[in-house]
This record gives sequence, C-alpha cells and structure tokens, in this order.
Amino acid sequence: MPRRSLVVSTSFAAASVLLFASAVRAQHGAEYLNQRLSQVAAQFAAGWQLSGAVQTAKLPAKGTKTHAFAVDAGKCYRAIAVGDADVQNLDVAIKAGGAEVSRDTATDNTAVASHCPTAAGSIDVAVTVVAGRGEYSLGMYTGQGEGRAPTGPSLEGRLEAAAAAQARGYEPHGEVQRGTLTADGAQSFRVPVARGQCYRFMAVGGEGVQDVDLHAYVGGTRVGSDSGHDSNPVASYCATADGHAEVRMHMYRGGGEFVFRTFRARAEGGPVGTIPVGGGDDFVSTKMRELHAKVGQGRAAVTPLRRGRLQTSRSCTWATELQGGHCYTILSVGAPSAHDMDLTINDPSGNRVADDTEGAGAQRTATTCPPFTGPYRVNVRMTAGYGPFGVQVFGN
Repeated sequence: MPRRSLVVSTSFAAASVLLFASAVRAQHGAEYLNQRLSQVAAQFAAGWQLSGAVQTAKLPAKGTKTHAFAVDAGKCYRAIAVGDADVQNLDVAIKAGGAEVSRDTATDNTAVASHCPTAAGSIDVAVTVVAGRGEYSLGMYTGQGEGRAPTGPSLEGRLEAAAAAQARGYEPHGEVQRGTLTADGAQSFRVPVARGQCYRFMAVGGEGVQDVDLHAYVGGTRVGSDSGHDSNPVASYCATADGHAEVRMHMYRGGGEFVFRTFRARAEGGPVGTIPVGGGDDFVSTKMRELHAKVGQGRAAVTPLRRGRLQTSRSCTWATELQGGHCYTILSVGAPSAHDMDLTINDPSGNRVADDTEGAGAQRTATTCPPFTGPYRVNVRMTAGYGPFGVQVFGN
C-alpha cells in the first residue's frame, strides 16, 4: 500500500542547520540513552522491574560486548538495549549454559530479547553494533510472563503506556477495541467526532504483528494516517464538523491481535480542543517544542503533532486544510537516527508553494500564506538516515 510524505520554504535553512547541530550533540550521552531506554521499556516491559544497574558501553562497527546477569528460576528476564545517534543497527543475543536462547536481529538501533530460566544461575547478554558505531545502554528487566513482548490481555497495558508517551494532554474517548488480522487484512471502526475538537487514534499490535497501518477518513477523504513500519500506529485529526470518522486498520506485514482506542484533547488551561505543541515527553515532541520556541513566530498549533517512521528515500504525505488569507509555519523534526529530511508543501492543484530542502538537517521549517482555502499536501522525505519524525502546522 502507498506510503506517506510533506512541504515548506528555505528562509530558515541556515537556522535549521545550526539547530540540527545542537540536536546531534544532545543525541548522545547517558541522559539521552537513559531517556530512550525508559521509553522502550515502557512499551516492551510494562509492569516489569529493572534488575540491577543499567550497563553502558561504546562499540565500533561489528563490535560485540557481553554482559553477565544473575537469574533466578521461576522469573522471566527481558534484555533491552538502545543505541545513540551513531548506532544504526543494534542486536542483542541471550545465552544460557553456552547455548543461545533468544535473539533480536531487527534492523534498527533498539533490541529486545527475553528468557525464562528453569534454574538459578547466570545468563550472558551479547550486544552487537551491526552497523554504525557509538554508545548503547542495556537494561535487564524482570517480571512474570512468557519471556516475549506482552500479548493478549497485556496489550491494553502497552496501549496505555504508548498513550502516556504519545497522547499527552488527551483523554480516552470511547472504549478499547480489539481485533485480529492476518497479512493484508483490514478492519474499520466508527468514531463519533465533534466540531472544534481534536482526536488521536492509536493502536498497538501483539505478538506476530510486524507492521500495522492506521488511516482515518471523514466523508471518504483521508484526514489522518500512519503508515510507519511498526506495530504502534498513531494518527491525529481535528474535526471541522460534527459527525463520524472511519478509522481503518490494515495489517501490512505479519498478523495477530491488536487493540485500538481514540483519545480526545482535554482542557489544559484552555477549552477542549486546544492543541499542545509536541504533545508528549519523547525526543520528537521535545525537539518540536524547542524548534517552535525558536522559529515558530509566535503562532499557535493548528494541527496535532503528526508522527511517522521512515526508511532512507521513503516519504510521507498528509492533506491539511489551510485557510486562504492566513499564514502558516510548518515544522518537522526527526529522531537522532534521522540525519537529513526534506519538507515540501503543495497546493490542491499539486503546485509546490513552500519547501525546506537545502543543506543537511533533520529539523525543517517552511512558511506559506495560501491565497485560497483547500487541502494542502505536506510531504516529508527521509533523504538520509531512518526512524521516527514529527510534523506540526502552526498558524495565526
């Protein structure tokens, strides 16, 4: 199925490069790694306890370091490792009695592996930097379970943890919905929406779900979408009229259970529907707030933070209603692994009206003052690097 994209002017290109340089410096070190480790653990070890101290080390490309951990029978252990901005691909393997019992070889800079020992003793956790080089942090978590990412009833817990990180300022709207899909299967949910209120649609996939996408439609028009290559899609929409949104889940790769829920923006010193800048405590949200404070020209958010995840040379596109006679600033920021992104904006006829594509950087700024109202297309392209990113539109 098609993947996503976004557009903006080059007037702030020089500032974007300087901001990117500052961001890169912040994407290393113990504070950054511990923050990332906490975020990943909230998703893959919700309710589990950290066992011992977090281990940190630095490795060259193809380098491996082994850490030993004492374990007890009757408990399950989950090793979670995260790399800094220079680590492109990180793997983890667990050995017990010299035999490998678990491994994570996904091509990203986080890794999760689990084991439930039948006897007390020790296990070895080997961390390998497959591509890139740099620092990593490794945490060992213990709890009750089957030694793999939570599934079944615990999916609600994972959804709650994801909402805490990605839907700050929002409250549940309706009940948790469950579904089961096979590869290329789809299921839709009908969500009531009210004019002037903003919503965030979120889903979490269980075991076997490798890539599930989420698309929201109103009146047959797509108004929100997340086609990232992961099992935790998030899309946002601010209603312009009372009615219903159709939220469609599509199992792009893998299969299994998922849970879905809608969240509605709640009042935080303002009326329901006030849109927060960033909208979370994760890296992308924090960088969006920092960039908005510097180049946002005092404009308020008119869309929620729209999130995606891209590989190199992939792009994402959203349709955003812009009002004629008003001016807008569009900002995009990327995770540490996103080294260069381009931002472009096209009018309803497909003509480019603004962009920020010059130089290298993962923070982009574009400004446009459309002469007429319509659905403008915002496109983000991952020119170099990979990983999560966020886009938000600000206006008068």
